[in-house]
Amino acid sequence: MSGKITNTTVENLEDLSLPLKTKMDIETSDFSQTNNDLIYISPMLSFGKSQNPFTAEKRTYPIDFGYPKEEQISVTINIPEGYGVEDAPKSARLKLGADNDIKFEYTVEASAKTYKMISKFTLKRYQFGVEEYEGLKKFFDQILSKHAQQLVLKKIKTDK
Repeated sequence: MSGKITNTTVENLEDLSLPLKTKMDIETSDFSQTNNDLIYISPMLSFGKSQNPFTAEKRTYPIDFGYPKEEQISVTINIPEGYGVEDAPKSARLKLGADNDIKFEYTVEASAKTYKMISKFTLKRYQFGVEEYEGLKKFFDQILSKHAQQLVLKKIKTDK
C-alpha cells in the first residue's frame, strides 16, 4: 500500500484479557479508481477477508479454527468536496449454526460528509464437523461478496 499513515494508536497491549485495538488514519488512493465523474472505492478489500479459506470441493476431516474470536474492522471514508454518494453497500447480518456459532455483521453509517462501514466477524464455536463444511464455505463466500462491494461517488453538477 502506498500512501500516508498517521495517528496510529494501539490499545490494550499490556492487558491480555482485553481485545487488542489498532487505530490509524490512512491517506491513499490504492483503494479507489476514477472514471470520468465517478470514484469507485473498495474499502474492505485490503482490510477485510481476501479469500475463502475453504476452497476444496470436499472435506474429509473436521474444521478447527483454534479458538473463539471476534474481529472488527471499521473504515470511515471522507467524501470529497463536490461529490455525493451514487451507490453504496447496504447493511447485512449473517448467522450460521443453531446457536449463532458464527456471526457476520456489516453495518453502514452515512452522513453528508462521511461514509462508515463496520465489518464484525464473531466465532463462538471453533470446531466444526465435516458435514458442516459446505455451510462454512458458503458463509465465507457471502462475507467475501459483501467485502467486495464498492462505494461509488459521483461528481455533483453545478450550474456555474
